[in-house]
Amino acid sequence: MKKLLLFLLLPVLSYGQVQIGDDIDGIGEDDASGGSISLSLNGDFLAVRSRGTDNAGLIRFFENQSDIWVQASTINGSQSFAFAGVGLDLSSNGDIVAIASVNLGIVQVFEKDNNDWIQIG
Repeated sequence: MKKLLLFLLLPVLSYGQVQIGDDIDGIGEDDASGGSISLSLNGDFLAVRSRGTDNAGLIRFFENQSDIWVQASTINGSQSFAFAGVGLDLSSNGDIVAIASVNLGIVQVFEKDNNDWIQIG
């Protein structure tokens, strides 16, 4: 019976989750970092939203470099209490991001140009 149980549990125990890189900490106390996140399909790029100054919203972009998350760039919300980034989505390759600013009722789309984000549309 013990051998049968071990045989049945072996596949489950063999396929665990493995964290990539260290934890990504917030910028400061009570910044609500990670309220919205988006990971590119290839797993190389990550967007993380936090409150930012006056709840404008701040989106930090990270790149996976040899299993280390390195901050590459940021986008700041355009107005106080815009709550930019509450809705957040990266394209499959991480080169385009859509950012919803809830209190403004808008969605902005940005394209990456090196480490700069240029609004398109």
